[in-house]
Amino acid sequence: MKFITLFAVASLVVACGDDAPSGSGVPTAALSADLRQLREEEKLARDTYRTLADVHSTEIFPNIADSEQSHMDAVGRLLTSYAVADPVTNDARGVFQSEEFVSLYADLVAQGKSSPQSAYVVGATVEELDIRDIRVMRGRTAEPDVLAVYDRLECGSRNHLRSFVRQLSGRFEPQFLTAAEVSTIVGGANESCR
Repeated sequence: MKFITLFAVASLVVACGDDAPSGSGVPTAALSADLRQLREEEKLARDTYRTLADVHSTEIFPNIADSEQSHMDAVGRLLTSYAVADPVTNDARGVFQSEEFVSLYADLVAQGKSSPQSAYVVGATVEELDIRDIRVMRGRTAEPDVLAVYDRLECGSRNHLRSFVRQLSGRFEPQFLTAAEVSTIVGGANESCR
């Protein structure tokens, strides 16, 4: 699948930073890059789910899209707090600064439009990628406010992953997490992510 390759490219862009976690209240280059990527990654999820909600009449997509908006807002507040330029200068659906995200959005929507089942696979894949990326990003910062947001976002993504995989009756092949990790997440109860 082409979008998987693009996911990997988008994820590797920030993996190249060699800054150690600072805990100083001053963003390292890695933290700045991570926050910018995460803001667009949350927008990608929101925009994809809003578009799939227009195609498939299921409640899951608008509900999770609303949650993704709150994730975008949380990352946006961190960008402001750390004086990092916001990559979301145009909030129109499918518009991204990163060309990888532009292509990825098109690929995800194309795949998800074919059937509700395909859309659920897209949703589960986006959520497992989010979980993986947040886990990697967590290791590159010691900022308590950033770590708290990462915790809330990962918690939300675990709930979203559960929701999508349950729509697939548990039949989902993970691409970014191990099968055991996904099984543990899906087998757990929904969490409160406050």
